Order: sequence, then structure tokens, then C-alpha cells
Amino acid sequence: MFRLVVGAGAVGLGAAAYIQGSQARDLSRALDVHEPLLAAFANDEWKRTTLSLPWSTPRTVGDSATHVFGDLTVDCYDNGIKHDLDKKSFTLFVAPPSFVSTRTMFLPMAPYVANHFGVTEIAGYGVNQAPLRSGQLTPEVFESGLEATLKALIKHSPEKEAPVVVAAGHAAVYALRLAQRQPELFKSLIMLNPTYRGPLATAEYNIREEHGSFAAATMAVGRRLLWQLLRVPYVGEALSLKFASEESITQQLRSHVYADEATITPEMVAHHQGLAQAGAFAPKAAFLTGQTDPLDSREAMDEVIAGGFKVPTMVLMGVSAPETNKADLTNLESKTEERALTGEGERCIAAHTPGALRSFEEYPMLVGNLVRSHAQLYC
Repeated sequence: MFRLVVGAGAVGLGAAAYIQGSQARDLSRALDVHEPLLAAFANDEWKRTTLSLPWSTPRTVGDSATHVFGDLTVDCYDNGIKHDLDKKSFTLFVAPPSFVSTRTMFLPMAPYVANHFGVTEIAGYGVNQAPLRSGQLTPEVFESGLEATLKALIKHSPEKEAPVVVAAGHAAVYALRLAQRQPELFKSLIMLNPTYRGPLATAEYNIREEHGSFAAATMAVGRRLLWQLLRVPYVGEALSLKFASEESITQQLRSHVYADEATITPEMVAHHQGLAQAGAFAPKAAFLTGQTDPLDSREAMDEVIAGGFKVPTMVLMGVSAPETNKADLTNLESKTEERALTGEGERCIAAHTPGALRSFEEYPMLVGNLVRSHAQLYC
């Protein structure tokens, strides 16, 4: 009898997961939250073109699968006005991996930076829905996609210098590491609120600081198990509905995305719900559980910093970002200040702005003008 009850319960849970997972899949395919905003930005003043860049993934460690082929895209906007920055270079904005990743996040700020610019995301996110396998949702693959994008842009406009790259969150750290290896791909780099740990990895770090290593180790095991669970067909999609609920999205926006409560309107929450529900779920789960994290510790960040700045670099951080995120960047900011006191230091600068991790959305004119002033120094 007991086995019967357990079996019936398991069947019931499986059926519920299948039904909810199917609903989530249908919803993700039906939603297109990016194109309406990209299209709406184009008007009589701003002309839009879309570049399609063929790309194939590199072979990752432990990945026996063949390469995945797909197109990465950049939406380009031009208002016809050409200042020195626009004549000499192209400005590319790169959105990071996220539960709500979208290239449209840069549209409010970008016109304050350049008159000719492009917006994109890291491969596998937002509009760039490359069919990556779970084992390919790694920093190595993302950096490969960014490298391919920059090389394609340089080839597309050989008369111009390398692009000015403006990257946010995890994408900023991917870009920094790529600039250390291949500085010729960058005119300059602006890192907007750079991060190197996702939500659960950051929570794990905070638990270690407050409750010790045993509690953190328990959290680490739970995080790995969650990643495995979220990869189960239909189960992961069913759980995604919980992460994309109005309550969950509102809490996330308040905790670290925006500082100004007035920004978190019902319309803003609904927009982010749409972003969370649209597109493939595996990349979102990878970000949530830390698979996309470029680094796993401050010591690892110090090793990256030791590699130096190979291109002119600006680091901007919102003063209302979570304390852990700000502390993660203390040594990065110190390095830029140190360089500012040396002969080559004029190439690097760090500054704080109002706002949290999406400060460039809350204060687009302020952040945009800071970015433009730094980029123009090296045009």
C-alpha cells in the first residue's frame, strides 16, 4: 500500500511538472519582448540595421559534442551625426548573462555616448539565442562569442579603429580578460557595474562570512543539485515559473537591480517578467546557479587584476549596489587608482555613480556622459 501511495504521488508530481513545464515552454516561444523595443527605438532620427555574425563554439573541457553553429547579432543605430568618436570607432554595448538579459537595457543610455552604436548580448542570452548545450554555458564559450563579434565588427568596418566596448555585469569581466589576451580588438573598455558571481554564488559567499564554512558547503551542495534539477526536461521549465513570478521579480529588482523605488513600477515588473519567461531556460538556470561566473573568489579576481590593463579602461559602480558586489571590486578600483598615479595611469579610471547594478538605466544621461568622456579621450 505504501509503495502504491508513493508511486501515485510520484506520477502525480511528474504529471504536474510536465504540464507546468509544457506551459512554460509554450510561453517562452510565444513571447518576444526584445524586438518591439528595438523596433520602437528606430525612427526618423535613428536608423537601424542588424548585423548577423556566423559563429561556432569552441570545444570545451569535457565536452565531447561537436561544435554548435549559430548566428550572433548586433543591432546598430545611426543618427547620421559624426563626431570624432563616431568617425574613428564604433561603440558596442554588451549585455551580460542574466535571468532578464536584454540588449535593450542600453537604449536609454547609448545616445548619450555615441551617434553610431550597436547593442548585443553574450551568446545564449536575449536575442542571441544560440542553441548552446548545458556544458557550453561557460565563460570560455562566452568569451569566444565576444571575440568573434569584435573581429566581425572590425572586418565589417576596416576603415575604423577597433570598437569601444561598454560591457555590464559578468560581460565586463569576460571583456577584461579578452582585452588582456587580445588588446587589438579594443579601442577602450568601459566596465559597468562588473560582477563575477551570480545570485546563488553570492549568497553562498555571504553565508560563509556570516555562518562559517560548513553552512556555505551545504549551500554549495544545494547549488550543484539545483543545477542538475533545473536541467531535467520540463522540471526545470516548471520551476522557472516560480523564479519568474511577480513576487520574485519584484524582490530581485529591489534587492540589487535598482536603487530608486520609484523605478520599480508595475510596468517595469511586467517587463522583467516577460524577459524572465522568454527564451531558453537553461542559460538562465546556468546564471542562477553560477555556471556562467567568470571567477569564483576575490583571489581569482586579484590574479586577473595582476594581468594589468592592456587598453584604456573605465570602471563604474553604482553606490547602492550590494555591499558584497562593491567589496568584490575594491582591489580592481585600487588598481585603477594606482595606475592613475603612474606614467601610464591616465589610461584607467574608476568612479562611483548613483544607482545600483543597473545604474545606467536609472541615470542614463549621467552614466552615458561619463562613458562618452572617457571614450573621447582615446579617440
